[in-house]
Amino acid sequence: GSEVALNRKLVDSVKIALASGMRHVDLAEMYGNDEEIGLAVKESGVPRSELYITTKVLKSVEDVKGATRSCLSRLGMSHLDLLLLHAPFLPEGTSLQQVSVHSRHV
Repeated sequence: GSEVALNRKLVDSVKIALASGMRHVDLAEMYGNDEEIGLAVKESGVPRSELYITTKVLKSVEDVKGATRSCLSRLGMSHLDLLLLHAPFLPEGTSLQQVSVHSRHV
């Protein structure tokens, strides 16, 4: 397979932050590090119920449901606490109407 190795330094850095008491984890689709964050949370032993997980969508704004499901799968989590649009503009060729119709009941 063409699996990309996880960034162990990032995993360990997040674990240190969680051990230090940080509880808000801010992700974004464009960062591409959901797997590392999910692993760090799992390895940290901090219960998910103590964390506030935020992510932001930009590239997949026309399919917010799909982007959210994919993010949750990569994180190994069942829910997010906050989902944001990453920037105040849409990718070229995407209309606000498309986003509104496809993102209801995420």
